[in-house]
Amino acid sequence: MKRYLIVILILPFALLAQNDFAAQRDSLFPIARNQKKADTIRGNAYIRLSELYYMQNIDSMQFICKEGIKFILLNSAKNAPKIQRKLIDQKSQLINNVALGSYKKGDLSTALKLWYESLELEEELGDTIGQTKLLNNIGNVQIDLEEMERAIITFQSILPLQQSMQDSSGIARTYNTLGYIERVDGNDSLALDWYKKALDIRIKINGQPGIAGSRINIGFIYKKQGRFDEAQRQYLLALNIYLKLNHTRGLIPVYNNLASCSYEIGNFSNALKYAKTGYDMAVEMKSLDDQMHLSEVLSKIYEATGNEVKALSYYKEFIVSRDSLISQKNYKALINQEVEYEFQKKEKIKELERIQDKANADLKNQVEQERTFRFKLISIIASIGLILVIVFLYFILKQLRLSKQQRTIIEKQNKEIEMKALRSQMNPHFLFNSLNSIKHFIIKNESIIAAGYLTKFAKLVRLVLENSKHNLIPLEEELDCLNNYLELEKLRFDSKFDYKITGDSEAYSIQVPPLILQPFIENAIWHGILNKEDGLGQIDILVKNLENAVQIDITDNGIGRKKAMEIVAVSGLQKKSMGLTITHERLQILNRVIGIESKIEILDLTDANNNANGTKVIIYLPHHD
Repeated sequence: MKRYLIVILILPFALLAQNDFAAQRDSLFPIARNQKKADTIRGNAYIRLSELYYMQNIDSMQFICKEGIKFILLNSAKNAPKIQRKLIDQKSQLINNVALGSYKKGDLSTALKLWYESLELEEELGDTIGQTKLLNNIGNVQIDLEEMERAIITFQSILPLQQSMQDSSGIARTYNTLGYIERVDGNDSLALDWYKKALDIRIKINGQPGIAGSRINIGFIYKKQGRFDEAQRQYLLALNIYLKLNHTRGLIPVYNNLASCSYEIGNFSNALKYAKTGYDMAVEMKSLDDQMHLSEVLSKIYEATGNEVKALSYYKEFIVSRDSLISQKNYKALINQEVEYEFQKKEKIKELERIQDKANADLKNQVEQERTFRFKLISIIASIGLILVIVFLYFILKQLRLSKQQRTIIEKQNKEIEMKALRSQMNPHFLFNSLNSIKHFIIKNESIIAAGYLTKFAKLVRLVLENSKHNLIPLEEELDCLNNYLELEKLRFDSKFDYKITGDSEAYSIQVPPLILQPFIENAIWHGILNKEDGLGQIDILVKNLENAVQIDITDNGIGRKKAMEIVAVSGLQKKSMGLTITHERLQILNRVIGIESKIEILDLTDANNNANGTKVIIYLPHHD
């Protein structure tokens, strides 16, 4: 599991009441911009203003810092060396604050660049404490960016500085971080050495929370190596410390790990006791991450003890929590993509508005020109007669036809841009669901299956990216992409279902919208098959070539729509299917743009006793060149 690092902050930020914030802001701005004040006093005012704005508005905070840096650059040279040194220190603090703002906004590359710039100033000043904090910030960002080799070099360079200051607590933290980096790189023996060094120091300085944290880290390595008894000993020692400190936040992961170890050695009663205790705490603390891990452990325990109902219930809760966490914690991996997507969508809308405005302006100018020309022609018509009148009328009709053609082109461009925007919505949604599958095997540490899954996923991504360039693709390519998707989902859910794709090969050349079938398959799996309690799930895809259209039947033997809606209502997790909504919108736009009169029918299947026996979706797509 990835660790989310907290950068050490140099700023003494605190939450301020709004009135207190306004009062301090109004008192500091006149000082910062008063040219009669001493330069160091003004510089300090800029620093305090940035601290105030950090919790209020990051953009304003960064603007104030840059204004303060500019002021110091303009005024530093005129001061005495001692004052210059103080101003350099203030400049370093302001650059650091700008970097913190960039880090908080997710712009890691800018934050890293600024921290290196601030580090040079701290080295010039010989400030060991400042260098240590900045190097720690830089190393943590390198870990976030998965630049582990650089991070090791950075944190090893911190150690001599901490040793010179005799900062035992800081040295222990650095040892612990180096252990984490080695653990991520798969070097468990090196990681264990660093964790033990950190523990030795924390025992000497009697830092109880730190001792507990080190023992958890050591226990993690032992558990990973299959040394469950030794791992349990470390976790129990950590448990005693956290119980004495009443440290609920620390107790939850300890109970989770104790439950896992007890499960592995077959002590299911202890495993259940630890897991339930940790789970109740996680619910009380509203810690979704811990709930996810503990619900997975509880599912395994109940499955091992033969309680299939509770095992399935906790497994479903694990899936829901995991998917929710993925959407929350994929900030660094996906937020820039989503922001870029929103930006591009807005840019497309603006571009369309510019095209329409230009067309309206051209049309208005054209009408004005025609009006002027018409007045000039009146006098000519009066003198040269009927022939020029006929020529004039011909010219007017021609211009009107041209204007109509221009309007038609603009409307078509409008629809095409709308189509592209909807398709760009579809692909991120589809790829995001596929990424959930990869996460599943990574969490289970099934490296061979995960590697095979990644290979299949890479092929699927290539097909999706190639197909997304076109409004229409051959049905054969769509079915190939769908086959890859079904293979991945089948692997993800431990072959809980099987599938079959059959039909008329003559229909495979028909042009269809890309990813038009996937949302219906996803719906069949998640709402029909996964809730099926008995028997193997089956999804059949049948292609029929009709006279003027192709008919695609998607049939599943799941629980049916009525029971699926009942389960959703009981769980309280009602959520509109984005994939199906987008699919309907895409077909509507295709109807308008290229005249494809498609339709969708959904049938509820029953057996001889009128019991729900699955769902059938029928999609009609007319032939189109």
